[in-house]
Amino acid sequence: MTGAFLRINRNGKWQSIEVEHLTDSERKEEFKKREDCVEWINMLSKKIVEAENFLQELEKDGLTEKRTNSN
Repeated sequence: MTGAFLRINRNGKWQSIEVEHLTDSERKEEFKKREDCVEWINMLSKKIVEAENFLQELEKDGLTEKRTNSN
């Protein structure tokens, strides 16, 4: 979704993984090493807002309904 990839070594094999698909521990470890974490968080936040706005438009147009948590 974001197009923001990091190279991650999983099970001895290097892979390009989108930031949102990293495990929590991979994200924590990689972000410790990086100087540009704020830029990544800003980019991800903007993507979340775009997705939220898109879903709100779909809801306003009657194409989807807002789900409620059923705990």
